[in-house]
Amino acid sequence: GKIITKAQLYCREAARAMVEVVKVSGSAEYLTSLVKGLLFGFNEGDKDKKNVERKRRQEDSRNQCNSLVLALVELLLLFEDIRAHREEDGKELVALLSTLSVFAQSYPGLLVPHIDTLVPYLKGDNGAKKHETVIVGTVSSIVSLTSSHLNSAELLRLTGGELPTDLVNIAYKFPPSAVSSAVEALAKLANHPDASTGNIQ
Repeated sequence: GKIITKAQLYCREAARAMVEVVKVSGSAEYLTSLVKGLLFGFNEGDKDKKNVERKRRQEDSRNQCNSLVLALVELLLLFEDIRAHREEDGKELVALLSTLSVFAQSYPGLLVPHIDTLVPYLKGDNGAKKHETVIVGTVSSIVSLTSSHLNSAELLRLTGGELPTDLVNIAYKFPPSAVSSAVEALAKLANHPDASTGNIQ
């Protein structure tokens, strides 16, 4: 088996707690503002403090957030290995994806290495009928937020695959709340500086 460090164990437990908070509260709004505050400072009048110290704290926070994203992706993969497609599983999946979206909103670049893990959820056949709209909307939003952080090779690979078709299909299958996220993701992918004409079919 794989040996995990105390820090990784701490991150895994913190990630579990975050997912539980999002699941119970039904919203990731508070968590998003907390993470943004950690990453970019809570307008606390830093003027007297040294810039170097603030930058060091931001870098530490960014590294911690990256560790939390890794732990959340690991939890998502573990969840997929054991889920039984019950209604409660749909709530758990929404909470996991919503918690990941917190980091996409706060620091989108952290999600780029994991985009391939998330894109399959756009198919809309996640075995959670009651929650499909939220699932595809959340993942579409993550794709939209991370799109400007994709390099040209990642963009070409993603837009040359099924991603554009999946985003278009959301428009035909789901209510407006999911459609707007999918359309925004398509638009951002098409307007990426490295996108070439005809890249997105």
